[in-house]
Amino acid sequence: MEQPAERRMTFRMPALLLLAMPVALGCLGLALLALASAHHSAPVGSAGFYLIFLALGALALNSLLRVQVGPAGIRIRALRRNQLVRWAEVRAVTVEPYRRGRRVTLWTATGEPVQLPLPMAGKACDEAAFLRGYHQIGQYWQALQGQLPG
Repeated sequence: MEQPAERRMTFRMPALLLLAMPVALGCLGLALLALASAHHSAPVGSAGFYLIFLALGALALNSLLRVQVGPAGIRIRALRRNQLVRWAEVRAVTVEPYRRGRRVTLWTATGEPVQLPLPMAGKACDEAAFLRGYHQIGQYWQALQGQLPG
């Protein structure tokens, strides 16, 4: 049987959130561009271009965001954030409220909470997938407890 320290898990943005918001923004931007060309309106056209660029940016951000669980700890990867929380620093893994949903939170030895961006629970997220991810992280951490120094 494979030991937890030998396997890795990666959590990525759910496909619905990865594509739905950027596609909606892009469609709205294109509609504004069409409206601007029909009525010769520069401000409406500018808003359309901004929405299209915003859609591309959201797509890039969503595709880069990931949480990797491995033997060294949990690595949080985002556009400007690359943080490793080592297992030896983790004292508890809980679910905490976050904006309009819930997030998995790591409590460190210093008492500082580290909220993981993924998995997430909310209106547009799959609750079963969130709970499955939360339990996987918790079980991984618990399995390593006997192997951690201190």
